[in-house]
Amino acid sequence: MPLFLSTSAFAERHQVEGNGSYFLINNELEDEALAKERAKYEALQIASEQAAIFVDTSPELYFDQLTFSELHSYAASVIKVQGLPQFTSSIRGNGTMYYCHLVAVVDTNDFKHTSIESIQKSCRQREERNRLIREMDELKHKYARAYSEIEKQNIRFRMKQLRDKFMRNEPNTSSTYNTAMAKLAYNDGLDYDNNKDYSNAIECYQKALSYDPRYVKAYNNLGIIYEDVLMDYEKARECFETAVQIDPAYDYGYCNLGILYNDVYHDYAKAMENYNRVLLLNPGFPGINRYIARTYLAMEQYDDALSNVQKEMSNNKPKKYDYCLLGEIYLATGEYDRAMEALEKAIRMDNDFAEAYLYRGLTYEQMGNNSQALQDIGKAKELDPNNEKARQHYDRLK
Repeated sequence: MPLFLSTSAFAERHQVEGNGSYFLINNELEDEALAKERAKYEALQIASEQAAIFVDTSPELYFDQLTFSELHSYAASVIKVQGLPQFTSSIRGNGTMYYCHLVAVVDTNDFKHTSIESIQKSCRQREERNRLIREMDELKHKYARAYSEIEKQNIRFRMKQLRDKFMRNEPNTSSTYNTAMAKLAYNDGLDYDNNKDYSNAIECYQKALSYDPRYVKAYNNLGIIYEDVLMDYEKARECFETAVQIDPAYDYGYCNLGILYNDVYHDYAKAMENYNRVLLLNPGFPGINRYIARTYLAMEQYDDALSNVQKEMSNNKPKKYDYCLLGEIYLATGEYDRAMEALEKAIRMDNDFAEAYLYRGLTYEQMGNNSQALQDIGKAKELDPNNEKARQHYDRLK
């Protein structure tokens, strides 16, 4: 059933005009061609609004269940620009103002017997162009605040993609576009994450999910922030579980669920269940035997803990975390010399490794050297002020 119903067989034509402008400041992100296209788009929107008003009041047509915004969008897709748009420019301060004037004709014939599909298509096209404008404007603000060259490079790359799409005026209906935009937003999130700007990281990961609701890496990284930074453990669990529901082969999701159940909920059976899923999916997953060893240590199954951390160190290049965990195990079994040796290796790998100082301090205490114990545990507290265990041991020993 048509949305536009004609009361006459005769067409009516009407001339409309539009003026638009755009101020070009940052030539690193934008160029003259984009500035002119932005000015032209604004002029076209003004002209199509006039066309929509004309059609809306025309005795030739009446409408059934159609909003003015939908009429405006459709008018923008069918009005015919007469000749070439006229561009002028003027220097203003630190930039250039570009102006566009265009003349177009609206024909009521173009509005007769139009389907809902064509209306929906024109609305999508208009919203997509407006979305590109919003994202480009947002990138300009981010670029002005960016402090690393890597972040600026990422913004320039993303801006070029948005600019090219806006200039081509392509519809955003393809999944390829959404996937590309999700990846760009996710990469922005990684940059913010690495710079410890977690609020912007969350915003970018959520934006990635708005483009691609099945982007499991975005869910995973959101979960890590909720767990490690915001300490919102239920949201963290929800993010990790959503990731593995979307992709049952996503080993990182199961691993992070295991860490959450081990460290926060102390549900060691659940932790092992998730770690075993990781092993089934990817036996060579980096760090998995270390995580299993930590759970065995918490369960006081020291032989299993020791064999798993040794397996991790034989399968992969040993990391500071492996030596620190090895030290914890030897401390728990009373092998203080071995514990000291392992913890000193961890500290040599990272002189600011708070956890290693904590356990070396506890080892010193067991060896009867309380002054050195207090010094090491104090160092751990200084390096990681949020380490509650270090604070408690320091208060106990001082």
